[in-house]
Amino acid sequence: MRREFNLLWAATGVSNLGDGVRAVVMPLLAASLTSNPLLIAMVAVVERIAWLAAALPGGDLADRVDRRMVRVVLDVVRGAVVAVLVLLLAVDQLSLALLVAIAAILAAAESVVDSSSMAIIPATVDQSDLERAGSRLMGTELVVGSMLGPALGGLLFGVAVTAAFGINAVTFFAAALVMALNPGASNRPVRDPGSPGIPQRVREGMAWLLRTGELRALALVSTALGAASMVWTAVFVLYATDTLGLSALGFSVLAIVASLGGVAGSLIAPALAKLPLRWTLFGAVMISAAALGGLAVTRSPWVAAVLVAVSNGGVLVWNVLTVAQRQ
Repeated sequence: MRREFNLLWAATGVSNLGDGVRAVVMPLLAASLTSNPLLIAMVAVVERIAWLAAALPGGDLADRVDRRMVRVVLDVVRGAVVAVLVLLLAVDQLSLALLVAIAAILAAAESVVDSSSMAIIPATVDQSDLERAGSRLMGTELVVGSMLGPALGGLLFGVAVTAAFGINAVTFFAAALVMALNPGASNRPVRDPGSPGIPQRVREGMAWLLRTGELRALALVSTALGAASMVWTAVFVLYATDTLGLSALGFSVLAIVASLGGVAGSLIAPALAKLPLRWTLFGAVMISAAALGGLAVTRSPWVAAVLVAVSNGGVLVWNVLTVAQRQ
């Protein structure tokens, strides 16, 4: 792989370590502020709404400015926001409302960073390496963001929650520095002074998407799968603690075991690219759905971990292959 991709890969790994810590600590922190399951789930719901609201303007922004600098600036912003959260925790002034607001800001920034980062990949690798590049990035996100990060977050939550978020802030600043040292990942921004405003450009982009059959199908199915995924993800911490009876550390272990399936899925996805795409994607989704259905009838943490691992494997096969196809 070229140096440009390796630096992008490094920045992704560093930032995802902090994301993994926060993914475990944020719902546990919300649960420590309130015992109302609706309010706890609201943190995840608001995050998704903020992510969605920023997605289309973020995609437009990724075409009109240097994508590398978008990531640098927003990683610095995210690091600063998490630093404020650490300060609020240190002086015992954090409320659930402030936590929801911080979660929304981080999710909106993440959405724009995701748009920019995915658009950077084709500029850093040859077309024949798209599946391999996607596999490496998504596999790294899982290993670091779903295994190492959550394990560290679960450990730190019982010791010092401020340290957990402090690590998250540092990783954002480090990722910004790595991308700042990667000028080869820059793109040539669109310069069109006569261009219509963002709302008009977004409408034109949506109209183009709806006219493009294969991309339209991927967008509609991905939207449905994403919505279904958010339904159970929003209450996963409650399922783990109430239904399975797990502690904070047990929840972290469950996330680690479950993520192994996702890592396996990301590793086998490039080999599956040689098979007919429609049937590979169909099989991945059906396997994932069957595994998640099994969660409704089990109370065993080990069985649940295996089922979520299988589901994650199907999701990662879908993600790697559809992202490469889209690119």
